[in-house]
Amino acid sequence: YKQLDMKYWMRKRVDRFILENCQAFVTLSDHMRKEALEICPGAADKHVKVPGGVDIDRFKTAQDIGAIREKLALPKDMIVLFTARRLARRMGLENLVQAMATVEKLRDDVMLVIGGRGELWDSLNAQIKRLGLKRTLMVGYISYDEVLPSYYQASDLFIMPSVTMEGFGLSTMESLACGTPVLGTPTGGTPEILQGILPDFILNSAQPEDIAKGIIEKLPVLRDAALQQRTRKFAEDFSWRRITDKVEDVFCNLVRTS
Repeated sequence: YKQLDMKYWMRKRVDRFILENCQAFVTLSDHMRKEALEICPGAADKHVKVPGGVDIDRFKTAQDIGAIREKLALPKDMIVLFTARRLARRMGLENLVQAMATVEKLRDDVMLVIGGRGELWDSLNAQIKRLGLKRTLMVGYISYDEVLPSYYQASDLFIMPSVTMEGFGLSTMESLACGTPVLGTPTGGTPEILQGILPDFILNSAQPEDIAKGIIEKLPVLRDAALQQRTRKFAEDFSWRRITDKVEDVFCNLVRTS
């Protein structure tokens, strides 16, 4: 613990030095701005927010979801929940798995697919076995370029269960670009994204009971064509082409004012 405390202290010192001496600093969200200003309150006038982006050509809505599910070996008649995370504690996956114990008891037509690798692989599998979950699957690493878009397209709902340190949430934007709504915890930058398109998909907390409650409540509105169109259109405003223009503007403004 002493070593971790020393590393945290050193990191804050470095961050404060950078914020004090830079001409501008960019964050992905208001949440990250708040984090930065807690370290260096005097840097407020230097802040510029440029959100993360999404490749809207790769992440897009699908024409034939049934064919995609068949390719991924997912049942066509189930409501598919999906999350793709690094399997680390801050991601809140233990809470999500615990929530599925409630969901599986209440509904026999809902399944959860968890993609990703990491330190929690063994413990999450053990938790799933201990809870006796039959429709909660760990599928391991998912190729970003080739397979990940298909999982978003094949799913009815993406779950963002993070408990801390979610500066923006690129996965949230990728899912929305595929027309798949996102149910997210009120953590980090996630609420900032969802507030603009799905405010009622922001959970009350990251606790298992609230995740389970949110899932059950949202099941009736999933796969709504109008909802898919709205989420896709919203994500198009975050295309990398538009975001890179904003980044370019930041540098151009700095050059002009230097």
